[in-house]
Amino acid sequence: MQCEHCKTKILSTNYAVIENRQYCLNCLSTNPSLFNNNESSSSINPIEQPTDRKISTKQCQACFEEKLKKDFKTDYSSRCLHTDRSICDGCLYQHVKQEFEKMCTDNVYCPESNCEIIFTYKTVRKILSTNKDSKLLEKYDQFIFQRQLEKMEEFIWCAHGCGMGQLNDGGNGNNIVTCAKCYKKTCFIHKTKWHEGLTCSE
Repeated sequence: MQCEHCKTKILSTNYAVIENRQYCLNCLSTNPSLFNNNESSSSINPIEQPTDRKISTKQCQACFEEKLKKDFKTDYSSRCLHTDRSICDGCLYQHVKQEFEKMCTDNVYCPESNCEIIFTYKTVRKILSTNKDSKLLEKYDQFIFQRQLEKMEEFIWCAHGCGMGQLNDGGNGNNIVTCAKCYKKTCFIHKTKWHEGLTCSE
């Protein structure tokens, strides 16, 4: 790039544009006539100097690292007692992951100080989905499904460890349950292997 007037190469951003022509500031200061070539339509458009934009960050109270403020913006649960988040998205995800992997549970609580409400199924799914953990999400869905089955009065797991669960027609009135997978018997009353030769009262 060179000055239209003196033809000197412009090495810096110290120039201005008049009618789409670049002039060095030295020529503009010594030749005021350059401003008057077409006063009605001319404009001076100094090139904007790059400015240092300060990135807005916030310290996470779990990992104590500086994180972008956007990592604290998502409102995962309207039931939470805190008005502002102090734990970043990454640490919140790790908290949910560790709680579930440590012991399969649907009692995952909010780790924020003075909150600790129990996250709903919808909230846990949102946290896992946001972090694209499809494997743990599938495991969590399967766990919740099994918990719902266990709440049904006629549901029972096979006591022989084959992993099969089923509904027992008749409930307590039918205390011998034959597994649909391994065909072994389970006592519906005591939820143990069938006690051959003994009644439930014995």
